[in-house]
Amino acid sequence: MRTLYPVKERYLSPKEFLKEANNSNIERTTFIPPKIGGSGYGRFHIVYKTPQLVPIR
Repeated sequence: MRTLYPVKERYLSPKEFLKEANNSNIERTTFIPPKIGGSGYGRFHIVYKTPQLVPIR
């Protein structure tokens, strides 16, 4: 059994964002670029129109 909780906004990796990209519940998306010399490709800050249930990590 998984525990879910509602969130209005969250941060996603580019790979996770591609899975969410077709979601019509997204109000606003902001790209946060990676730090110079750091690893990774940045991340996305997503704000939903209505809260969305996500599993606890």
